[in-house]
Amino acid sequence: MSKQRKRSNTNTKGRKKYDDTQYLRLDHKMLGSPQFRSLNGNDARILLEICLRHNGFNNGRIGAGYEDLAQKLMLGKSTIQRALKRLQKTGFIKLRKKGKFMGRIASEWEVTFLQREGYRPTNEWGQAKALKNKRKPKLKSLEEELDEDIQENLNSGAKMTKLDADK
Repeated sequence: MSKQRKRSNTNTKGRKKYDDTQYLRLDHKMLGSPQFRSLNGNDARILLEICLRHNGFNNGRIGAGYEDLAQKLMLGKSTIQRALKRLQKTGFIKLRKKGKFMGRIASEWEVTFLQREGYRPTNEWGQAKALKNKRKPKLKSLEEELDEDIQENLNSGAKMTKLDADK
């Protein structure tokens, strides 16, 4: 009798027969878009967390509640709420089913740049407007302020001489 070989996940060359890892495709076009660049770090973290919960078949039914995201990402619930609103405004995610506190039912989300049950991605981020930057304008250096003052004085002085010449 011959020995039965133990079946394994490797082929004759010692490589895996199948690749069981999952990948998330992020297009350069999307990453370079003004919509994506207008997101802050927490927004991007939440988007990636929601994408991690996508298994290839559940887009539109990705369960992610405020409490769950807050615990997983170590953020406050209000931060999670603001970030999810920003992600919806920029078109990266859509709320498919609102969760309920009573009964502990999580909200269900759809990621618009991923395929959904036989449908192509809607890529709604391409049609949405980018968020406005709320950062304070950069303060001018002392040199820049002095240069502007000199230019203003020169321009106002030139106007004065023209007026004096007309008299």
